[in-house]
Amino acid sequence: MSLTNKLNQLDLDNYILKNYGRSLESMLGSWDKRFFEIILSSINEHRFAVLFKDGQDSDTNIPISSVVGALILKEVFNLTDDELLKFLISDSRFQYALQLTNLNKQSFNEQTLSQCRKKVYAYSIKTGRDLLFEEMESMDMALVEFLSIQPDLYRGKSVNIALNCRLISQLEVIHNCMSDLVKRIYNIDETFVSNIFLHYLSTEDYILTINHLKSDNIKISLQQICNEANTFLEQISERRVEDLEFHQLCCMLTEQLEWMNDKKTADEINANNSHRENKSVRITKFNQDVKNINKDYKSNNVLSSIKIGVNAIDAIDAKSDEINNKGNRIAGSITTRFGQQKKKDLSYQDRIEVINKNSQKKQSSLKFNSKSRESVKSSLRIINGNHNKKFFWLIIGIVFLLEAAYGIYLGYGMGVLFGDAYSRTANAFYVVFIKPQRYASIGLVWNPLPSTVQIPFMYLAEFWRPIASKGISGTITTAFFAALSAGMILKTFHKFKVPNGYALLVTLLYTLNPFIFFYGANGMSETISYFFMIYSVCSITQWIKFGTSKYMIHLGFALAGLFLTRYEAIPFAIAIAICVILNILLNPEEKKYVLLKNKNERFYYIEGTLILVFLPMGYTVFLWILFNFVITGNPFYFLNSVYSNVSQSTFATVNGTYFEIVLYVMERAILFLPLYFAIVLIRIKEKRFHNFDFISLSTFVIAMLAFHYIMLLKGDSYGWLRFFSYSLPICIAWIPYEISICSSKNLKLAKLVIVCSLIISSFMYMNVFANNKELAKEEIGSFEGSVNKESYTVADYLNTKIPDKKILMDAFTLSGVVLNTENIDNLVISSSPNFYDSVEDPLHHGIDYLIVPDPSGVGALDAINSRYRNLYENGTEWCVEEMKFDGFKLFRVIN
Repeated sequence: MSLTNKLNQLDLDNYILKNYGRSLESMLGSWDKRFFEIILSSINEHRFAVLFKDGQDSDTNIPISSVVGALILKEVFNLTDDELLKFLISDSRFQYALQLTNLNKQSFNEQTLSQCRKKVYAYSIKTGRDLLFEEMESMDMALVEFLSIQPDLYRGKSVNIALNCRLISQLEVIHNCMSDLVKRIYNIDETFVSNIFLHYLSTEDYILTINHLKSDNIKISLQQICNEANTFLEQISERRVEDLEFHQLCCMLTEQLEWMNDKKTADEINANNSHRENKSVRITKFNQDVKNINKDYKSNNVLSSIKIGVNAIDAIDAKSDEINNKGNRIAGSITTRFGQQKKKDLSYQDRIEVINKNSQKKQSSLKFNSKSRESVKSSLRIINGNHNKKFFWLIIGIVFLLEAAYGIYLGYGMGVLFGDAYSRTANAFYVVFIKPQRYASIGLVWNPLPSTVQIPFMYLAEFWRPIASKGISGTITTAFFAALSAGMILKTFHKFKVPNGYALLVTLLYTLNPFIFFYGANGMSETISYFFMIYSVCSITQWIKFGTSKYMIHLGFALAGLFLTRYEAIPFAIAIAICVILNILLNPEEKKYVLLKNKNERFYYIEGTLILVFLPMGYTVFLWILFNFVITGNPFYFLNSVYSNVSQSTFATVNGTYFEIVLYVMERAILFLPLYFAIVLIRIKEKRFHNFDFISLSTFVIAMLAFHYIMLLKGDSYGWLRFFSYSLPICIAWIPYEISICSSKNLKLAKLVIVCSLIISSFMYMNVFANNKELAKEEIGSFEGSVNKESYTVADYLNTKIPDKKILMDAFTLSGVVLNTENIDNLVISSSPNFYDSVEDPLHHGIDYLIVPDPSGVGALDAINSRYRNLYENGTEWCVEEMKFDGFKLFRVIN
């Protein structure tokens, strides 16, 4: 409960009466009695009631009138907070003047003045009302009377008292923000904090800055700390720290600097206007004093330097012209700041009214109420980059819709379906439709992720089969990952502070590249692998640039996702490991993360980083091998089984000498390398051709080409064009980093070269697609029907002629038949638990019909053909040929 002036009077036990008995009369004749009678008794406590919790009482047992009086005495005697506190403890005149004589009940300390100023300052921001200013205005005549009796004590007028209180409150807020920001940055990176800011780390800095500050030095200190705040904000703007509290401090500091400049401007003009209205009284009593103390105030130059204030007035009539001219100059500079009323022929009073209106608008927009909190949140979103989220999601949505629409048009409208895409959709189909439902039905040859993400769509295929049979689920999947790739590229551009316009241009040139766009719509696994490669390269470039370990965690999970998509993850992971090692060994920025000077520490750092990066992928590989072993008994079933890519590639026709295969690879890879060559040109121009980061990029590109070169040499690859396309997504993910480190003199040229290379790549592919069927035979073949159209004929026969018969087939080459068969429960396929038992003894398991493919190609890998070598040509004694299709035969089992 707060004490009031009435309750805090002298009593018989008061130490003043006991210890100063004889000298009491002389003491009470000093300034302290006058101050108590004239000033303290004039303070309106009810004005400040809104500052406290219950609307009436302060948070301490110090009367608010005593605290306000202490602020007045501080200005009158030009004392620091520390000096004032000492006088309040030891000088009975100060105690009597403020009615703080009952020391056993007091808790006046160094925080009392600070807390009062903070409350007044916060209330001023919230409501636009400065309570101290209002109080000083209301007791203006009382101050005049007191200072006329004690002119030797006069240091400032009432407005100065309120203004200095607000300025020191602003100084406290900005100092606290700066201290917290410097400590947070110092904890993240010691080298990032310059020596000029190290004093903010000291706990004594606040005491030296605030408690030992005199009124005469407030403006100088405020100017200095604001300049330091501006400098520090510019420095940390180059350091992206994803920490909510950090960005809140940045936002608070920025808004305090902006608000302070505008609020101070308006208040000083209002103060000068108010004093001009009372100038007749002041001229008669304190003409000379007003001259001495009515000084010009300068803003803190946080956002701009605006000279504010008017010179002292000797007489209204004699100085009227000078006042009007001065007012016109001031109003002109202020209206320029607010962007209003730029005409110079307006009167001084008109300009002041315009300034006041704009000031009120500015104050109301910055109030710390619900609207202000929304404003702060908005500012935080700008600092954190969230203001681009809508832009990102808009682009992602547009890319997804375009890719999905094109893919559905191809599959559902034109019947353009890739065989590999179709088989991955079929694997997801088996999980849902083959009884019993089990995830193992997805198979153990193809990497599981492309099929896994399609499983939810298969439940919809129960109601509308084209979702599976027309490849719509695969289209939606690849369209989604194509859109995510565009979003990841845009996000990385934003991280590296590349302008949105250029970022969007480059992203669209990549996304709309005919090859990339086609594979984003056709259900193939390449687009999914592109996304994880882009994610990986974006993560490692951000790690190189910013050194934050979270990017290595992102990289680890990206590599795991890549392995679950395609086996090209293995050579790409090796390239990633080389990049990590090069960065740690050759990047000067990495030295600060090595704790000891011992050279071995750097190798321990490499070891720890590689473990962090490859642990998710290693665990994924382990699980995949474990599942293969548990389900099939062969831990490398995916690698060497009869259905594996190695087995299928035995039917490939690509062969030749070392040099011939090099030409074969380069003839296809060149379509996707223009962007890499553009980066090479930029590096040559920048003279950074041999830097470790460029070596890392080259390692990524070469590793993927070398892997397929080796596969071709071994005869384990079909050598499709898509196998040589990885350099394009790798390089596009590298571009944000490349632009961010490019020197300003070469930046425009670099941007132009990148754009041109992307355009050239698109035209090169279109030319090949139009004129060279050999290079793009898989892509062109898809338009001619990669999925055997005879599959639809076989399925139609099964649905109409023998809908209730039990049919045995190996889905390896007959996925098209399975997806289009209506009565799935009558099929026994390779995903069925009793498939191999049924192959061994069809009669015993109630099989009515067999379907086998032509064994002249990959059909030789069919399980039924493998078990019965001459079945397709000659039949057997227990089954007879029922129907012949183009590439397939239907056999009826004889009971």
